[in-house]
Amino acid sequence: SNALAIMDICNQYPDVLFTTVECTSDNFSQLISADHDRYFNFFKPCFNSEDYGTNFGEMIADLSEEGVIDFSNKTVAYIVEDTDAGRSCVTACEAALEEYCGGSTTVAFEVVAQGTTDFYSQINKIKALDPDVVMTYFVPLNSGVAYCKQTYELGTDWTDVGFVYPMKAGFVEQAGEACEGLIWFPQMADFEHDEDCIAFGEKVLEMFPDAGLTAIHLSAYNIMYMVKEALEAAGTTSAQDGLAEAYENVDYTAINGRYVFKEDHTSYSSAEYLPVTCAQVQNQEYYVVWPFEYASAEAVPQN
Repeated sequence: SNALAIMDICNQYPDVLFTTVECTSDNFSQLISADHDRYFNFFKPCFNSEDYGTNFGEMIADLSEEGVIDFSNKTVAYIVEDTDAGRSCVTACEAALEEYCGGSTTVAFEVVAQGTTDFYSQINKIKALDPDVVMTYFVPLNSGVAYCKQTYELGTDWTDVGFVYPMKAGFVEQAGEACEGLIWFPQMADFEHDEDCIAFGEKVLEMFPDAGLTAIHLSAYNIMYMVKEALEAAGTTSAQDGLAEAYENVDYTAINGRYVFKEDHTSYSSAEYLPVTCAQVQNQEYYVVWPFEYASAEAVPQN
């Protein structure tokens, strides 16, 4: 919602290049596609809700085929924060399950205020519905920690798939054994097992020893170097005089993928470009488990 508000006035500053880091709502691509001239100077690298949904559906299909997830009833419950990103991600997930799993039944769609830490009523309601999978989408760390601890306390037997909150520094330390087995998106930087990411993380911590290292450090670094390349190519700092066009045409290869903009000013998301990798908490560490070609460990059943 904050980024959309900024986007709404970007045409009043035609010399300025606006570029986000992590914003998910599909509203961005829809608005830009509808009026490219108005939003010529606004860009959103990284993923859309549609990308999250597509990979959620494919992952459920693949891991259920492997016997890691029991999706025999094709039932899903959703608990998401009350934001554009949270709501649009549910729609995307339902569409992807239709495509990759032959459909699904949404048994619950619970929307909570951003920052919520009391999920007892939602968890108890969903326990009675007995879904195969529960998808949660929260940006604040405290919401994700609280949800995991409360499902652990109440004893649930579904497969949990979380979005965003496990990216936050300190999640595993705070959630402890309550998050063991959690499957989550997007693991954009494997600072524990990928040599390039480990080296990058060491450089960050050399400069900022107290930084809570997350994938956002890498995203911000990548995007600033994309801007640098555009500035060098355009030879100007004015968006309307060539910087926006140069940025739109950037083809930047990073350690976590290749950034190339689509016509709607969002990044291509695929194995050849910027993959949406899925991780799992195993023995209190993050391991990429899907797509299989990127996996650092095999996924295991949660319960």
